[in-house]
Amino acid sequence: MDHLKKTDIPGEKLAGRTVYGVFGAERYIKTDDASMSYCHVAPGLGDMEPHRHDVEVIYIVDAKDAAFHCGKEPGNLDTVVELEKDDVVLVEKGDWHRFCFTSGEGFIDLIAFFPEAAPQIETK
Repeated sequence: MDHLKKTDIPGEKLAGRTVYGVFGAERYIKTDDASMSYCHVAPGLGDMEPHRHDVEVIYIVDAKDAAFHCGKEPGNLDTVVELEKDDVVLVEKGDWHRFCFTSGEGFIDLIAFFPEAAPQIETK
């Protein structure tokens, strides 16, 4: 068994977000079975580019003035969902997606789950 606190995990700054890799192939707890990360997403962290990968399940721990944009092409993210605390989003394999905000005070705290240990992320 492994146990840790979120504060034990170093954050990795990526465009638009800070990722705290909990478990997976290249995460704090090493495993080849799946992966999970905490993420903090906010406008002050930069602009998140549309990206895609295999299936992802996202649990929204908390959110303010936030939306999820998704689509089949990176330039046409035509599905938009406003996000609220306790929402769950299933991103289908290959769907392009990103988070956006309606105010400079917006944010999202989320947990991302992937069915593979080292998800490959493709950006446009």
